[in-house]
Amino acid sequence: MNIATEEFYFHLPQELIARYPVTPRDSSKLLYMNKTGVLQDLSFKDVVKLLKKNDVLVLNDTKVIPSMLKCSTKDSNTRVRIDILKHYHDHDILYCNALVTPRKHCRPNTILQCISNKNTTLELSVEDIQQNIVTLKVHSSKSFHDIMREYGNVPLPPYILKARSAHNIIEKQETDKDNYQTVYAKYDGSIAAPTAGLHFTDTLLAEISKIGVKICYITLHVGLGTFLPINTSLLNEHKMHEETFEVTQETIDILRNAKENHSRIVAVGTTSIRVLEHIALRNISTASIGTTDIFISPGYKFKTVNSIITNFHMSKSTPLVLVCAAAGKEQIFNMYKHAIDGKYRMLSYGDACMIDVVTNE
Repeated sequence: MNIATEEFYFHLPQELIARYPVTPRDSSKLLYMNKTGVLQDLSFKDVVKLLKKNDVLVLNDTKVIPSMLKCSTKDSNTRVRIDILKHYHDHDILYCNALVTPRKHCRPNTILQCISNKNTTLELSVEDIQQNIVTLKVHSSKSFHDIMREYGNVPLPPYILKARSAHNIIEKQETDKDNYQTVYAKYDGSIAAPTAGLHFTDTLLAEISKIGVKICYITLHVGLGTFLPINTSLLNEHKMHEETFEVTQETIDILRNAKENHSRIVAVGTTSIRVLEHIALRNISTASIGTTDIFISPGYKFKTVNSIITNFHMSKSTPLVLVCAAAGKEQIFNMYKHAIDGKYRMLSYGDACMIDVVTNE
């Protein structure tokens, strides 16, 4: 289906971009939309009233790693941001694939320096540049995880840092280490949080479990596939980057039983949705580790997911296109207009919505 990307543009007032999450986490707003498009303004705590006995709630238990480095070029002392996407070894030398912003300051052989809180220095050299991806050689004998612990920062989206800067807010790194992580995060690997899960507290999850909802987990390590913007004029020209996922046998069994008993499957976040639909498309029936580059857009018929809990997304982004596929573009844009008019807090640290999927098989 050849759909123009521009159809998924909407104006997002900058003042609605959430700079910090609310406290406690589950006191954020929740906008519920049923299959007919009827909207209901709620508190996120009310999700326990929207769920019911025998529902299955699927959460992504990936853990955000401190994958953002604040560096400067050695020759000109120009500041750059490095977002590590992947690391690997070649002949015992550590290399990283990364996004570097602004990239114009990086050319092959450019030396970048990063200074830790302990005043130690890490050097990285630019080895190669392919499209948006910069290959960096790390000049250190330490392990990748030790380097990230010493030099890495919480990889907050640039729009949050920009919004804070516009309001002269000083970055609170220690607070973000907790805020930008779900309470159930378990497995290291993500360079961005699965933000729909940020609203849950341990207490709320216990209440949900108490009413008879089955909670299970998938793991998808968030990477470029989730947050890279759509830069093509047509949706079908966009290429999703692969992201690594894992599904346990326990989760596979819970999902199979839910389908057999016609129980509702509620996915928390677009990352969970993509894993669930990926394994359904490929008829995966046993524990699995793999990669997915599934791009869900209008015209897709959902095979597993019945309802979605998610945040409000960027204009012309793959998560926005996904929810439009689930409930129809017109209904989703009506919901977004309602949220913007109602001053909902938007994007990663913002409020949430729950959407009943219309386009099931």
